[in-house]
Amino acid sequence: MHTVNSPLHWWAFLLLLLAVLGSALGVIHGRHYEREMLSQLQSLEEEWGGLNYEWGRLRLEKSAYTRHVRIEKLAREKFLMQVPAAKEVVLIRLKNGAKKGN
Repeated sequence: MHTVNSPLHWWAFLLLLLAVLGSALGVIHGRHYEREMLSQLQSLEEEWGGLNYEWGRLRLEKSAYTRHVRIEKLAREKFLMQVPAAKEVVLIRLKNGAKKGN
């Protein structure tokens, strides 16, 4: 039988000590990695929010630009309308007492 001070007990103790220290270092590394990933996730979510806002703004801008082009195209194709020549444009002046829009 082995005594408490036998080399086998010291090796077992040393092996268990190294296992505990290795496990502790693994936990520390895992927590550090988790915090880094959480920070990166929050940064990416903020960036996504900004990009999503920009994308919505650009969609609205695109629809504003294409609306006029589409209306002009439909006017030409469906109703055979065209932009008048400069000499065909007539300006109408309102009298001083007249209100615009009435």
